[in-house]
Amino acid sequence: MDKIDRRQGMADVAQLAGVSLSTVDRVLNERGSVSDSKRRKVLQAAQVLGLKRLLPSALHGLLRFALIKLIVIR
Repeated sequence: MDKIDRRQGMADVAQLAGVSLSTVDRVLNERGSVSDSKRRKVLQAAQVLGLKRLLPSALHGLLRFALIKLIVIR
């Protein structure tokens, strides 16, 4: 999914969940604080619409560690 399609998908999730686009971004990218009720609404709406995070947080952390290690070794 390219950036424009993802942004539109996030807007659809925000509308369905009744929250702002920035709230959807914080939930899907696991940044900042969001109340449990809003987080549930966003995740349910994302599931209904089939929108998922591009990179699960555990994989993201592993990738970041590998890149740092690669940079340090070089």
